Amino acid sequence: MIHIEQLELLIESIKSSVPSSGVWPFTVLALRKNDLKGCSSFDELSDHLLLFLIRNDFTKEDMLDYITNSNEIIRLPEAIKPFVLEQIMQRQLSAIMLPFWKEKQTTIVVGMAMFLAREFHFKLDSISTDMQEIDLILDFQRRDLRSFFLLNVVPSESAFLK
Repeated sequence: MIHIEQLELLIESIKSSVPSSGVWPFTVLALRKNDLKGCSSFDELSDHLLLFLIRNDFTKEDMLDYITNSNEIIRLPEAIKPFVLEQIMQRQLSAIMLPFWKEKQTTIVVGMAMFLAREFHFKLDSISTDMQEIDLILDFQRRDLRSFFLLNVVPSESAFLK
């Protein structure tokens, strides 16, 4: 059995593993299946879910903050940081590239979450569904969020071997 407190600990572990202390282009929430009442496609799921959302209000300035405070940049010698930041921002900082960059960063964190879940004896399974339906049910548009990745949280078999 999975308790919501365990999921909150997993989320804290995910947050502490994000490779930047800057503003994040995503957020992650623990949900119960009941939170998604009205979605018929969720009948077969476990009671607990993790939802990764993209922040629609994430700006170019936020992106610069995220990159500036990333582990990669922090470790660079001070003399070359401005040059490296300028190069990264020239490649990434466009209205066209920003949405792709946000999705890429979020996908990296989803992968980390799948790995970290093993420490909590969970398995995270990707759920293919209409994310817009989730946004409507939970009114995420009003909060400037867009559902991006939904994961079913199930106990892993290794939890039963101990």
